[in-house]
Amino acid sequence: PMKYTSIAPYAQLSYDIGPVTLTGGLRHEDGELEVNDYTTTFFRNRAFVEGGKLDYSDDLYNVGVIWRITPEWSVFASYSEGFTLPNIGIPLRNINQPGQSVEGILDLQAIIFDNKEAGFNWRGQQASLSASYYKSTSDLGSSLSVDPATQDFVLNRAPVEIEGYEASAEYRLNASWKVNALYSHTEGKTTQAGAPNGPLSLEMGVVNISPDKFSGSVQWDFLDRASVVLGATAYVGRDLNEGRAGEEHTHGYTLYDLTANYDMEKYGFLTLGVENLTDKFYFLSFSQIDFFRNYFAGRGRTVSLTYRIDF
Repeated sequence: PMKYTSIAPYAQLSYDIGPVTLTGGLRHEDGELEVNDYTTTFFRNRAFVEGGKLDYSDDLYNVGVIWRITPEWSVFASYSEGFTLPNIGIPLRNINQPGQSVEGILDLQAIIFDNKEAGFNWRGQQASLSASYYKSTSDLGSSLSVDPATQDFVLNRAPVEIEGYEASAEYRLNASWKVNALYSHTEGKTTQAGAPNGPLSLEMGVVNISPDKFSGSVQWDFLDRASVVLGATAYVGRDLNEGRAGEEHTHGYTLYDLTANYDMEKYGFLTLGVENLTDKFYFLSFSQIDFFRNYFAGRGRTVSLTYRIDF
């Protein structure tokens, strides 16, 4: 058993200067993690680990700006500091030697990261477009890899750099038809195993960073209060770290969904949904790499009927 207690007071301010909005804030994170004494599994040699308490404390800042250039165009930029705990269970479970204590496990230190983001939005009478770029860095980040000996997860604490961008668009053909599209790309880099002070030359794999994704939909409002949406999501295949440690190959796949909506006004909202419309058999990207008993296929065709009423 473990218990995490957190107190995090914060203050956030926003100020408008004509078409420009400035924001800024401060958050103080003060937490304590308490872990009981425990014994690891037979797979980890039943090692006894002395429990204990770990304290976490940090001040986190953020600033941002939005500039509404015209009624159609706006741009934005922001900087923020983030705080989170690593996947604590993995280093606790992986202990296989006696004489260790929770307070002596360096992998349990908090992750402090800096985030930067910038982008734009445009909205016209029939169409809209938005795009953003972001970058996140941490001097003591967290990433997962697979131990080749045990085929189990290992938590790595080393510098991490993650960056990506996404773009979305919408176009209304007429009063009844509308199309949407989205593309997102993320990549991450860290240091080679055993070299926390080395260059950020190792590409982070699918257990940390999702593959590129395309998605799109077509919506038909065939009645004033009824619509049908056909959507598709494509995950792209990827080859990382070819010919060296951390080599990884994943295959892409495309899934289709169909949704029918009917607004009964004061009597509620009815939705019929069909996920994985073509009943495609596939393995999740996360399950296409070699690690301990990792065989998770995606769900087949799933039909759901939902009724919602707001009051």
